[in-house]
Amino acid sequence: MTTAVTRDWHPQQTWVFIVGTLAWKHPDQFASFPQENRRDEALVHFFREQGVPDAQMLYLQDKHATLAHIEQALASHFVKAQKDDLLFLYYCGHGYKLDAGSTCFACYDAGDKAIDGWDAATIPAAIEQYFPGKRAFLAADCCCSGGLTASVAAQAQRIAYACLTSSSANESSTGNWTFTEGLLDGLRGEAYSDADDSQGITLAELANQIIADMAFAEEQRTSFMTTGTF
Repeated sequence: MTTAVTRDWHPQQTWVFIVGTLAWKHPDQFASFPQENRRDEALVHFFREQGVPDAQMLYLQDKHATLAHIEQALASHFVKAQKDDLLFLYYCGHGYKLDAGSTCFACYDAGDKAIDGWDAATIPAAIEQYFPGKRAFLAADCCCSGGLTASVAAQAQRIAYACLTSSSANESSTGNWTFTEGLLDGLRGEAYSDADDSQGITLAELANQIIADMAFAEEQRTSFMTTGTF
């Protein structure tokens, strides 16, 4: 007989930052995605239903996800977190590599003068600087999203990270919601993600299920890593 595993994340100690861009200021450069059945919104609803306080959740959607707004939010929204708190950060939209080699996620105003996009390397840098907690779970559903994993590996210091992305740093990613749907299923505790039938889903089980789903359904490689004690 198996017994349920105690959940090791607590909604009251969780901070959520979700950036979902499916439409952009420059549609000639960044093609829009369908708005129906947005799974980034489903992630927001999941955390709210679990009891994460509204004051600890920030969701920037489409035109609200400008680079200035994203950077300001990272610098100010999480400063009230406590030392044992967890950050969940997620992006969906377009991802790409610049000629200089850096990975960018397409903020709403990417393509404006002097705005190449949201540089993935600035994400762990901002978390290390502004988030007082201990752990951060980062996820990205877009092309070249594995560049975020590389940025975390290069910069991880005080924070323990888990980073799970829909593609490698140099590959395109499906326009479907396969990755995010798998992430949602694991967070919700769907039984098929529980590989050892322990009535609990570990981070490794979640990652392995998504890796298998993406390889089978989309023929693409995901990126996954942890640092420190995560």
